[in-house]
Amino acid sequence: VPLSRLALDIFATIPRSYDEWVFPGLTGRRPRRDVTRGAQRVGARVLERLRDVDPTITVFDFKGHDLRRTASTKMAENGISQADIARVLNHSEGGPRVTQVYNRYEYDKEKRAALDVWARTLAGIIKGRRRAAVLPFAKAR
Repeated sequence: VPLSRLALDIFATIPRSYDEWVFPGLTGRRPRRDVTRGAQRVGARVLERLRDVDPTITVFDFKGHDLRRTASTKMAENGISQADIARVLNHSEGGPRVTQVYNRYEYDKEKRAALDVWARTLAGIIKGRRRAAVLPFAKAR
C-alpha cells in the first residue's frame, strides 16, 4: 500500500524492536494478528476526548472497521472513485471475472492519490481547519 507522508511520519514515531513489521507479534517473525486490542485502546482515548466535549456521552462502541469506514467516506466526499476506494481497502472488484484475471495493473498511482487526499483531509481535521463530526451508528440487529 502506498503510504502518504503523514502515515510515514506517524510510523517513524512508533518504537519498534523488529525492523520487519510495524505491528510485530510476540516473536517478531509475524505481524500481530489481533490489532483489535489496539483499536479498542484508541477507542477508549477517543471516548475520553469526546467526554471532555460532551460529558453525557456514555457509549462509544469503537471497532477497527470504524477507521476504514471513516477513511472510505471522507475519500468519497473528496471525489475519490468507488473503485479506487475499494482498491485502497483491498476489496475485491466486481465486474467480469475474465477482466480481473487478465488485468494485473496494481493501481498504485490511484491508491496513492486516494490516500494523499485522505491524509490532507485528516491533517485538516487534526489541525482544526476542517470540521469533524461524530455520528451515532445504529446498533446491528
